Amino acid sequence: MRTKRNNTIAFIFLSHPLSSLVHPFPIPIKAVSKTFDRGGKGFLSESEKKARELANDDTGEISPSAAIDLVKKQRGMEKKVKYLTIINIINLLALIALAIT
Repeated sequence: MRTKRNNTIAFIFLSHPLSSLVHPFPIPIKAVSKTFDRGGKGFLSESEKKARELANDDTGEISPSAAIDLVKKQRGMEKKVKYLTIINIINLLALIALAIT
């Protein structure tokens, strides 16, 4: 039996501006999305959502071109990390040299 108080609480919740961000009942995820749900949480994290966006809607498989693009991006990021590491070492050595003199 629903009381007036319960109806009021439901109205307040649904009329709140953030109510679209939070759902009072968990929505089950699709079978294809379950393949991306690491740990069986019942929802997808941000990184899992990004991976799901790359996947084929019917099978949940990532296309070879999308996988190649990811590898290219990763290699580019690895090169940037190496470059920045070298620059940081040079800057550290310069600071040490200034501190010594």
